[in-house]
Amino acid sequence: MEPMELKSNVPVHGNPYLRNISEIPEQSRRDFFRIIFRQKWKILLCFVFVVGAAAFMASRTSKTYESQAKIMVRMGREMLSDDPVIRSGEERGTTSSRDQMESEITILKSSIVAAQTVDEIGVEAFLANAKGQPAKLPRTQIAELETLSEIAPRERVINRVMNNLTVKNRGSIISVGFTATDPYLAQRVLDTLLRVYIKRHIAVFRLEVSSQFFSERSAALAAQLARSQSEFEEFCKTHGIINIEEQKSGLLAQVDDLHARLYDMNAEISGSLAMISSFKNELENPAERNSEASTAVPGELARILNTRLLELMFKQAEISPKYPEDSKEMRDIRQQIEVTRSLIATENENESGALTGIDTDKAALESAMKSEQAHLASLRARKKSLAGELAKREKALNELSPLEGKIAKMRRNISLSEQEYLNYRNNLQATEISAALDSAHVSNVKILQPATLPVTPVKPRKTRMIAIGLFIAFFGSIGFAFVIEYFDHSFKTNEEVERRLGLPVLATIPKVRKRELLLATGQPGRNERLLSHE
Repeated sequence: MEPMELKSNVPVHGNPYLRNISEIPEQSRRDFFRIIFRQKWKILLCFVFVVGAAAFMASRTSKTYESQAKIMVRMGREMLSDDPVIRSGEERGTTSSRDQMESEITILKSSIVAAQTVDEIGVEAFLANAKGQPAKLPRTQIAELETLSEIAPRERVINRVMNNLTVKNRGSIISVGFTATDPYLAQRVLDTLLRVYIKRHIAVFRLEVSSQFFSERSAALAAQLARSQSEFEEFCKTHGIINIEEQKSGLLAQVDDLHARLYDMNAEISGSLAMISSFKNELENPAERNSEASTAVPGELARILNTRLLELMFKQAEISPKYPEDSKEMRDIRQQIEVTRSLIATENENESGALTGIDTDKAALESAMKSEQAHLASLRARKKSLAGELAKREKALNELSPLEGKIAKMRRNISLSEQEYLNYRNNLQATEISAALDSAHVSNVKILQPATLPVTPVKPRKTRMIAIGLFIAFFGSIGFAFVIEYFDHSFKTNEEVERRLGLPVLATIPKVRKRELLLATGQPGRNERLLSHE
């Protein structure tokens, strides 16, 4: 027999012993199992209801199949479109692999690809299954289509295709999946979508300019380059220029050499003038000359002339490798050697005449002075010739300086024209190659795995749903029992009465059922009358 429930009619907030009656008591292990046992039928009912609901949802949820495919994207010829000349003057940076993958994913998820896929397959194929019956759509898709009821059927199907498409990127591989309630429809849609994507990819990366533009520009630049080269050659021919850098360096070297020779020539002229002045002084003062001659060492003049002859012969040997035999320099040095030799011979005669008392010194001095004067005239003539040659070289160098700027400008224009021509020529070849590859549908996108035919549905996952249902049913039913216990303020045990009211329990009246009472007394008729009067 169960103990009779004792109800308290005392207000909770009026009695200080019932101040904490609404609070959850801290349950002991014994109390926990007592609550579970007391609410066992409610727990069982809640558990069966939740498990049944999970099983019902798993059985009634429409099956969804997913077709999968894989695409490999390589850095290929589409990168030709990054050329700023080919892209109609747009300034574009270098496209990285990550940027390219993001571009490919954007093309795959674009509404244009989805719309072309729907147009190729047909809207009716999405609204009917493989047997020709109306397709069973998941509830989420039905709710979505109901919200889009005002939109045309084609647009609704396009949105459905875009929502059911999944794209994942791993390195250079793109994994593509499409879900549908019909496995054959999922494979067909994904296969068609991949073909449409390849065409769209080629169209997006197709060059925006035709090869005719580059062909015309290349021809015009080639003609301009030919005219510039012809003008340059004519200009160089007119001014006698073969290599202006070498010609300028040669003229500078010649000018420096002429300046050095003129410096040496001025020194020789100064020495010759000094010697002539000395000869004149000796001729104008015979007394001094006689006194000097009387004290002079015999043969001194001959020794000086012999030394001069040796110097001239050394000089001849020095300049002979630099000048030809018939040059003016070689002729002058040979003339000086002959004059010196004649003076040596005259001096020898004077020495012999001195023995006979003839004044041979005056004749020797006159002869030496005439020879030096002739040598001076030769030096001045050579200086004049060198000065004229120097002026001519400096004039040519001055005329070459402005021509150097013009030639540099013409060469720069030719270089720019040639570079521009080569750029357009290369772009022409690139456009022709790209057009040929586009017509052959050649791309850097390859389908590694075609669309698969799914055999096992991806949704619903019945085992998972039932497992989750069991988990929720188990803990939910126990929680439900404790919630019921929380809102039940009746006393169930003597200990609870003593703990809450602070009063001892004197007696308990058991709760007896009607049948148990009749069986215990053994007087069914009397007891029934008593119970009927109650």
